[in-house]
Amino acid sequence: GLFMLPEAYTRRARLIGFEPNADECRKLREGRTDAVLAGETTRKFRTVEYRDCAAWNTEGTADLYITETIGAATMMGATTLGRM
Repeated sequence: GLFMLPEAYTRRARLIGFEPNADECRKLREGRTDAVLAGETTRKFRTVEYRDCAAWNTEGTADLYITETIGAATMMGATTLGRM
């Protein structure tokens, strides 16, 4: 939904993204996401920072299951999203 934000806002805003999937975080940092490569336009932000972790309401660690389905990951174990 970031594409829905007005450019007058985004060009003044700081974007901090959280992506626990290391491969997807690398794509975000390099500006080479699947969406960008497919021709999707993105908004320009004043500053952009992607952190290779997840945000939660308590400290700790958890297993992250990365599926074969593009852009899918879960902490819930095996799912119907795709094979792990």
